[in-house]
Amino acid sequence: MTDERAELVMELATVAARRTYRNFGKFASFDDLRAAALEYAVRKEDLVDKFLDREDEKERRRGEGALIRVLQRAAERYARKEKAHVLGYKVEDEYFYAVATVEAMIRLWDSGDLDGINQVFDPAEMGGRRKTKPASEGNDLLAMVADVDRAMKSLDPRTYGIVRSRVVDETPVAKVGEAWEISPQRVSQIYATGIRKVIEALGGERP
Repeated sequence: MTDERAELVMELATVAARRTYRNFGKFASFDDLRAAALEYAVRKEDLVDKFLDREDEKERRRGEGALIRVLQRAAERYARKEKAHVLGYKVEDEYFYAVATVEAMIRLWDSGDLDGINQVFDPAEMGGRRKTKPASEGNDLLAMVADVDRAMKSLDPRTYGIVRSRVVDETPVAKVGEAWEISPQRVSQIYATGIRKVIEALGGERP
């Protein structure tokens, strides 16, 4: 890898680490996250070249964006291991979230149903996946609902309102659009963005 290429990869790894740090800063340092991303880039130099060796400027920018996402996933894998170590569970016990899971958790968060918090999510019903049951099931779910609370409150007012209307109130897309004076298509876009932000705050989508 040339010095110029190495400098660019460092910049991209920095972006990837910064994004990961937003969700995992309590469990891993920024420097360690960047190091994990860089280590992956060194091991996968052929893949890095595939993303960056492009003639057209637009395609080169697109390749850089794709590489950032790849490096971010590498940093997140490291972060999840650190999170598991700090919280005292195995990485394979971690929940991964599908949209249906997050929607169910938002309803649970809104209802404040403490009995519901202690349920074990059924992957077949909720859309999620987990290999084994953590020892502290109730505490894990309480923490997850707290994470949902923080994630929902981090959304801008319009996105928050649209996500809550669609998930909790089950308001039809057309009605939500009328309330916010936007098209149904725009409602769907904003809703998808909001759900994705909640998923990211909870630790990521299903692998």
